[in-house]
Amino acid sequence: MKVENKIHVYRIDGTDTVVGELTQLTVKNVWNRKQFVELQVGEDRKIVVKSSDLLKAISNATDNDD
Repeated sequence: MKVENKIHVYRIDGTDTVVGELTQLTVKNVWNRKQFVELQVGEDRKIVVKSSDLLKAISNATDNDD
């Protein structure tokens, strides 16, 4: 099953995104590797990372103790 989530991007390289230009971060599952997710900003490169590492990085960056 294909799972895809789109998240609005507010700033790229220190510059706020322009109203009306829809820039999104797309997060998709990797069909044959449950522990990985694919990230893509706009039409640029696709990056595959371990989902547990991404969750830990988000928790650290937002100072959550979960």
